[in-house]
Amino acid sequence: HVLAKELKSTKPPSVIAGGKIRVYDLVRSHGIEVPRQYGLWRKPDAIAWDELPDTVVIKGAFATAARGVMPLRRQGDRWRLITSDTTMTSDEITAELMRRLEAREVTGPFGAEEFLAGDSDELPVDVRAYTFYGDVPLLLLRRPGPHGDLDAATFRPVDAHGGDLIGVDQYP
Repeated sequence: HVLAKELKSTKPPSVIAGGKIRVYDLVRSHGIEVPRQYGLWRKPDAIAWDELPDTVVIKGAFATAARGVMPLRRQGDRWRLITSDTTMTSDEITAELMRRLEAREVTGPFGAEEFLAGDSDELPVDVRAYTFYGDVPLLLLRRPGPHGDLDAATFRPVDAHGGDLIGVDQYP
């Protein structure tokens, strides 16, 4: 990143530097499906709430599950945070995301994408692939708890064939 700035480059120095949304482009270019994208906005106050499906995930390009990734289900004129009873209007969600943006807790752009768990109110398992020189020595499966409760998540490291890398009896 520093080198790119010194060279006065207008492009991010790597795909990851473009955030979650740019990583989708890389993954898609390798024939891997990604969640359907419904829109991309520079700032939260531009999100077209009325055009979104009833179940959607709003996320910033650089955001965590606890701060800027919001799985939502429409309930009347409000949105309910999935795995929670908390409901908010689109204006309240926008104001909260703007606050987080101004506090530099998240950065844009902001995207809206398909919620992969379908009609369920359970968050899907997050699969993180660690790759080195074309090999996949580690996949980390993360089962989240309620949205934003990072302590409730459980992890399972497996190899590329799904074999456990630690003793699940010893570390459930």
